[in-house]
Amino acid sequence: MNYWWRWPFPDDGAFWAWAMDPYAELDSQDEDLLLTSPFGWRLLIAAADRADCPKSAYCCRIVENGAVQASRVDDEQVLDLLRAARAQAAGGTQPHTLRLGEYIERLFGYRAARGPVKRARAEQMAADLLAGPSAQAQMAELGHSGWLQTRVTAKGRHWMSVRAGGEGPYLYVNRRSGAWRLSRRPLTDAEESAL
Repeated sequence: MNYWWRWPFPDDGAFWAWAMDPYAELDSQDEDLLLTSPFGWRLLIAAADRADCPKSAYCCRIVENGAVQASRVDDEQVLDLLRAARAQAAGGTQPHTLRLGEYIERLFGYRAARGPVKRARAEQMAADLLAGPSAQAQMAELGHSGWLQTRVTAKGRHWMSVRAGGEGPYLYVNRRSGAWRLSRRPLTDAEESAL
């Protein structure tokens, strides 16, 4: 996660010049990764919350992608930046910015929650951890209701969710404890038992 510590703009003015120009690009094919840095979330959320910003939705998606990664780490500095992002987004005015604040709140809930997990919660966790609110809204808009599959694993102890078509990542949620794990591939029996 070394890229998290690099923010590609030398100052706020350079960011706003990029954000307000619909044709401006960074000199990197990994623009979205460079912009995922938690140190830029304050500006990205401010841009996301401006109706006149041509990159408003894009900025929101970048924070969504970074938030799901940040919610999985145990770095207090990153978690503090995530808390600040949650508060800033929750105070926004644009629907996607408010949705971002609610999303980050759920991500914190998944970190802390323990106890039985029913199917509806497992499906919400899968939607949040495998896609994020912008992708969920896009799927709903396109009428794709079955884009995620959630089922009980063979041993009956876990929910397993994956995008339709069976391509990873995979989300495993312990039905009793609420513990969860994302994996690029299906878990082995031993890995599943350890969760």
